[in-house]
Amino acid sequence: MRLYAFDNLRLASIFIVIVFHAMCGYTANVDWWYVNVQDGTRRYLIFMGLADLFVMATMFFVAGFFAAKSQRKKDNTGYLKQRLQRLLLPGYLQLMLVGPLLFFIAKTDFSFDAMTHTYLTTWKTLWQFEFVTIEPGSMSFHHHIWFVEVLFIIGAFFMLTRRWLNGFLLAEDTSYGVIAGKFIAILIVGWAITFGVVQMGFGPHDWQNMGGFVVAQPARLGAYVAAYALGLYFFGLYNRLPLKKLFWVSVLAIVGFVAINQIAILLLKTVLLKPTVLQLALSSSGIFVCFSLMLSTTFLFLKFINAKYSWIAPLYPLNYGIYLMHMLFVVALQRALVNSEWNIDVRVAVISIVALLLSIASTYIKQRVQSKLTPGPNP
Repeated sequence: MRLYAFDNLRLASIFIVIVFHAMCGYTANVDWWYVNVQDGTRRYLIFMGLADLFVMATMFFVAGFFAAKSQRKKDNTGYLKQRLQRLLLPGYLQLMLVGPLLFFIAKTDFSFDAMTHTYLTTWKTLWQFEFVTIEPGSMSFHHHIWFVEVLFIIGAFFMLTRRWLNGFLLAEDTSYGVIAGKFIAILIVGWAITFGVVQMGFGPHDWQNMGGFVVAQPARLGAYVAAYALGLYFFGLYNRLPLKKLFWVSVLAIVGFVAINQIAILLLKTVLLKPTVLQLALSSSGIFVCFSLMLSTTFLFLKFINAKYSWIAPLYPLNYGIYLMHMLFVVALQRALVNSEWNIDVRVAVISIVALLLSIASTYIKQRVQSKLTPGPNP
């Protein structure tokens, strides 16, 4: 039986991302965005901070949940081919075609020469790997495409290692203690260990080129790995445990992790007497807030929004396309309304809704054209 709560949760997360990006152009001190207004507000910072903390982790969690189902149907080659067709190829195609267009739209000179210069400069920079460290002002080379890059890599890793990991992640556990212990283990290994390894390899930079065409935030990769692994584990649990029991197991796991977290901090401070990468990872309150919000939101959807709504069901197959397309429309609408006298809240609302509708329409048209050109099931 399909859990429509996860389809609804993924679409809700994507809409929050669209609202987040719509707010970027109207928020004070977000000077790295494409379009800025002089009367930026600080009201949005709380919402943006919370959304930035757990929404992307939630999307990785949902992706892990659905990946567990795919693992049972496909071999490694079939899974990677499907992910390549649905995630990586559309993402890189948009990176090369739409990425430069975002810079062009954000400028005031709409001449053909300016557009040509923007495309040629961006392509040259991309192909020559001239961005070793991505600074805030230039991180937009990959803008939101980083998500599909990282999702593809994490998914490929768990697929290729499932021979060793599935015994742990997909075991038929029913004991409170065992399940909570595995939750804690996933959080510690996924977050803390990944955090430490990535930080040692790439340093504390926020946005960075991580090799090839992959751009990401090293400090957050641990959260995404842990969220994806929890999604894989959650898939098997939901089919065996009542929702109420699963909820209390999750609460127990979070409380247990916080206890281990505090004990580890005390030991590290006592024994090492100085901060370390591991201490920074374990002592971060962000992991508690991130996974508490992520799991709380998931259970709310499982309890109250776990149905196939006729008005939203047609969007389920379009979700990644909506995510990939939204940035173009958000930036274009922000540029069009940069001198508008409308209230900022009205502009953000209009941009969010219109960008969503345009993203849905363009993705639907693209898939219709694709289905006519390549008959067969859509990946």
